[in-house]
Amino acid sequence: YYKTIQVEGVEGDIWVNKAQGIQFQKVPSWFVNHIPLKTDLKEAVIQSGWMQIGKVKVESNPGFAYKQIWQTTRDSVIWLGFMSLLTGLLGSALLYIILKPLRAITKQANELCHQQFSIVEPLPKTLDLRQVVEAMNNMSRRLKAIFEDNARRSLELQNQAYQSPVTQLPNRRYFDLQLNHLLQDQEHPAFGILGLIEVTQFKLLNETKGYKEGDEYLKRIAE
Repeated sequence: YYKTIQVEGVEGDIWVNKAQGIQFQKVPSWFVNHIPLKTDLKEAVIQSGWMQIGKVKVESNPGFAYKQIWQTTRDSVIWLGFMSLLTGLLGSALLYIILKPLRAITKQANELCHQQFSIVEPLPKTLDLRQVVEAMNNMSRRLKAIFEDNARRSLELQNQAYQSPVTQLPNRRYFDLQLNHLLQDQEHPAFGILGLIEVTQFKLLNETKGYKEGDEYLKRIAE
């Protein structure tokens, strides 16, 4: 199992030095040449109690690894070739029979990727294909409803994030976003006037007349 075994003392004197040539059993030479396996030289310390008395160095024989890799590769190639041939024959036969309806399904799938929710009509006469087309049509209808619902929700969330629910005006977050964008635009420097309107005693208004009246007051100011 080893290519070399060497035992040396602390002073570097060689005690044991054994080596053997690499044997490749039933492995083609071209396979060995195309897949180089490098075996590292490993070493370990030999101790007697706490005292180091030498080192042992070993290097594994790659012949066993080449044999295993060659057998695995050969078997895999044979099975892969057989399965590829069988799959190709069966696939060609199936495509010849069902290619026309599949083109419609493929077109529908590509349109779904571009958010186009088409319906395949008329339905194929083959029972299995009819079920597939009906499933694709149902999925297209469902995805269309989900997409429209998500678009509506996205718009609502955007309005909630950047719009005041009371005045329906852009809120502080939207203001900060726009202001930072204007100030950081190097190609079109921003200039102008910023005005601040302070609503005095608004807290007193909420406490005396209620928050509903306070909201109405803010709406009138917004208008």
